Amino acid sequence: MKLNELTDWLDERLRALDHDEITEFVDMRRGVELSPDVAYNHVLIKANFANGGTGAVQVMQTSGPGIPDHRDYQPPKQGW
Repeated sequence: MKLNELTDWLDERLRALDHDEITEFVDMRRGVELSPDVAYNHVLIKANFANGGTGAVQVMQTSGPGIPDHRDYQPPKQGW
């Protein structure tokens, strides 16, 4: 599963929770449209809570066929 597919899957399920304490989910993807010289964003989804807090779903590493070695929190374009 590529990161775009994972983010879509997570976003759909998180929004379905419809919990009183969660005020908003924000899609934070931006990797695929950036230049190759800019690190891809490792934050997929951000959650805002009623008490002012925030949470995030982040990616530390990607792996699999065709995915090159990369630094933690810098998923390569092949992972998207």
